[in-house]
Amino acid sequence: IILFGCSFTYGSFLKDNETFSYKLSNATNRAVYNRGVEGGGLAQMLYFLRDENFYNQIKQPPEYVIYTYITNHQKRLNTNMFQNPLFLRGYNFQYKLKNGKLIIKQNLPDFIYDSFIIKKIYSYFDKINNKPSQKNVQKRFILTNTILIECKNLLEQRYGKIKFIILDYNYEYNTEENDLPDLWNTLEKEGFIIIHTKDLIGRDFSIEETTVDKFHPGKQVWDILVPELIKKLDI
Repeated sequence: IILFGCSFTYGSFLKDNETFSYKLSNATNRAVYNRGVEGGGLAQMLYFLRDENFYNQIKQPPEYVIYTYITNHQKRLNTNMFQNPLFLRGYNFQYKLKNGKLIIKQNLPDFIYDSFIIKKIYSYFDKINNKPSQKNVQKRFILTNTILIECKNLLEQRYGKIKFIILDYNYEYNTEENDLPDLWNTLEKEGFIIIHTKDLIGRDFSIEETTVDKFHPGKQVWDILVPELIKKLDI
């Protein structure tokens, strides 16, 4: 099993034996590769899957690939880099479509990211860029869809048919609206398995179930979610 995603997958603020990957491996007796990246998401998954070194680390063909999705992942595709800490810059980059192909956007030099004035200017344009206009929604839809399909194709070229699950993490303290409502139907037609956590447990996760930062999933989240996910996927 390979896990992709952001800090939710990585296990920020959790001990190693409290993370999604540990609990899933322990419950299924399978090798679980955790490739979650703090502050990352779709772009980082594609970067890994385009890198031959990634496959050298996977010792056996995966049957399942699980990408844990939160609403903010849409906006990370075209949000400026200033929201990300310095130590994450090497992994925080974005793709753009050029002539139908996904290419990495060129990052600015580090000293620019550290400029207070330029940071303010970019933040202003960032708000404009992320207004819920039809154009921005369509742009994020195309990028999200294109990245996920390429990721699935890369994995299947390497390993044959796999089960690619998108685990849509639903939490009641989410302040961002999902403005890509047609995405799930589109991806299901492409062979993805979409699982909404609220359908598994009958509710959204609460802020009382987070870590000390009042945002990331706490250990009790994975205690609840992993058995239900195993049951749903019949692992």
